[in-house]
Amino acid sequence: GLIDPAWRAGMTELAKRENVMGVKISGMVTEVRDLEIDEATLRAYFEETLTIFGAERVMFGTDWPVCLLRIESYEAWAEMVRDFISEMSPSERSALLDGNAKRAYRL
Repeated sequence: GLIDPAWRAGMTELAKRENVMGVKISGMVTEVRDLEIDEATLRAYFEETLTIFGAERVMFGTDWPVCLLRIESYEAWAEMVRDFISEMSPSERSALLDGNAKRAYRL
């Protein structure tokens, strides 16, 4: 499949830690090991992250300007994320886009 088994195993172990508030999806753009990343690969990692952590422990991040090392523009990344979250419930989208960050950073 598209998902690196070592990544999956590591993330699964991380998710078991009660002291881990959650993860930001911003790093996917630069941290996916595939030499060539595309929307299908990023979607697979996004969906796997949600499966492992749940929507209440995943938060959006831009990783700007670092994301530009592997993706054409911030707008392209934002559009992909909008597409990825389109099938989530309104409460899940709200949590991922700002609620989880507010909770994690006590804002």
